[in-house]
Amino acid sequence: MKNKVLVAVDGSTHALEAVRYVATVLPMATTEVVLCHVANELPELFDDLNDNPLYRTKTPAIKEWIADHRHTVSHFMEQARDLLEGAGMAPDAATVKYLPLRLGVCQDLIRETYQGYSAVVVGRAGMSRIKDIVFKSAAVHLASKVRHIPVIVVGGPPISKRVMIAFDGSHESMKGVSWVGSLLAGGDNDVITYSILSTTGHFWIGEKEICLPKDAPDPLAVGREMVGAHLEVARECLVAAGMSADRIACRLIALERDRAFALVETAMGCGYGTLVVGRRGLISFIEAVFGGRVSQKVLKMADDLTVWIV
Repeated sequence: MKNKVLVAVDGSTHALEAVRYVATVLPMATTEVVLCHVANELPELFDDLNDNPLYRTKTPAIKEWIADHRHTVSHFMEQARDLLEGAGMAPDAATVKYLPLRLGVCQDLIRETYQGYSAVVVGRAGMSRIKDIVFKSAAVHLASKVRHIPVIVVGGPPISKRVMIAFDGSHESMKGVSWVGSLLAGGDNDVITYSILSTTGHFWIGEKEICLPKDAPDPLAVGREMVGAHLEVARECLVAAGMSADRIACRLIALERDRAFALVETAMGCGYGTLVVGRRGLISFIEAVFGGRVSQKVLKMADDLTVWIV
């Protein structure tokens, strides 16, 4: 059975990068894509304008703008389908869906995610500076509200097929492992489960909050004892899903600095274009990476990073 993936699009170049990410990173043989656009035809607005003599003359210009936008989106859909089919997707595995605006773009997309999808993909920015603000908010809003499937936020052009899973042995990070195995099985992706122990503060291993003593003689030895079994279970889960064992790696490190900084820096520095993070770390991760608490250098690196939130 193929994975059905919802790609939210608005006709922008950033939305096209989201499609390009799907075409590059996900295995085409086991993936179906629905290109979804939430459209507002504004019929009630036209009725109101026609009733008002001051704005009646503006109606043709507004209708022309909507027609131009509809043409832009239609052309975008053709480009997106060509891109997917060029990557090896069967023509009948890529479909287009227009949703009428009902509750708002985010709410309408959230409702759509319950129609049998395995993931929802969204670009981090939109068609203009104003839409960039809206779409960034949309990406964060989707990530916080959609909990039953991964939310994949695409930053820029796909860097590589390599995937890093931020792993702490918790139920949420194991969900990330399961989703990676489900969505990428049969592909040629390199995957690493990456665990970071904080030597300066509290962190999680499994379902327990841990604080390493400052005088711990060998933090990594403590970490291996606590996380080692979880890492092996994660590896076995990926192999069982159908991923090649020689493409799976595990790494455990101990750091004194901010872990969000380290995750982004390591992912980008080692050529991992995708970072998978659990929901428990979502708030701090978004604040650190998208909210500007880390340096501009890291933010620039994160602009091109795709993040899965599970």
